[in-house]
Amino acid sequence: MDARECLADFGEILKAIHHYLNLLPPEINLQPVLRAWEAGGLWNFGWSEDGKLARHWLNAAAHQAAVGALAYGIAASIIPVPQSATRIATAALVHDAYKRREYEALERAKQNCGDLPAANRQADRESERFLRNIGFSPRIIALAQATGDLGLKYMMQGWTTLDQQIVFYADCCVSNYDIVGYKKRFDDLLI
Repeated sequence: MDARECLADFGEILKAIHHYLNLLPPEINLQPVLRAWEAGGLWNFGWSEDGKLARHWLNAAAHQAAVGALAYGIAASIIPVPQSATRIATAALVHDAYKRREYEALERAKQNCGDLPAANRQADRESERFLRNIGFSPRIIALAQATGDLGLKYMMQGWTTLDQQIVFYADCCVSNYDIVGYKKRFDDLLI
């Protein structure tokens, strides 16, 4: 990807983020969300070892914005307590805030012939600490961790609340930053 392509891509993704965040109610405090995205390195470019632009991470922020908007819409329509919908949306907005750091840790483990499942579990623990250090409550963190491998484990064991199920489902219905439904999302993952 050259710099011009990357900047054009950034512009498109910023529009998507703006669109999804505008679907959320004003009582959702976006400042800690944006701090989490920044601290997670989602606003920054990634560089290859030879100093060339390799990728950017803004699509992870856009994905979270889409999941947050969808989760809020689902929660607001089925849960009578507005604070629950706000909490669910906030968790969805930061569920992948640590994604870049997780990816980098897994890449290091691959390069060093390390234990990938152990590196993944370590990244889950570090993600929890990361969100706690930014100031998110244990309830928000528990909801944010209801996605991915950990969320799937909890879902399969029946250890989830309705709030966690909403975050998990919303994440499963967003491919990149498009709301597509869970079947399309999983079909995309299999390709």
